[in-house]
Amino acid sequence: MAPETIQRQPHYSVKSDVWSYGVLLYEIFNNGIKPWPNLDVRQCAANIKRGIMPDMPR
Repeated sequence: MAPETIQRQPHYSVKSDVWSYGVLLYEIFNNGIKPWPNLDVRQCAANIKRGIMPDMPR
């Protein structure tokens, strides 16, 4: 979920697609592990709104 798509008035753009692609790459390079594996969708959205980013895979 790109930050601009979880606002009260969502805005979809190429930037949203780039964000989604980045998350896909994150999962690929992290052996399929999601950015926040122990959080539900609402908690993930709250982190994104607050600007909290997951740790980068090593």
